[in-house]
Amino acid sequence: MILFIICPLLLFFAWNVWRRRRLDKAEASRTAQLEAELAVLKREKDSRQETVGK
Repeated sequence: MILFIICPLLLFFAWNVWRRRRLDKAEASRTAQLEAELAVLKREKDSRQETVGK
């Protein structure tokens, strides 16, 4: 019973936790990358508006 019921369940839960953490890290990395890109684009937009306004 332990071999066929409990071990597979424990392995599934461990795999699920590991997979979710890996996906959360990937999503956080992607979000940080997009935020950095957005900040660069905003700076470029602001610098263009300043040069046009002068």
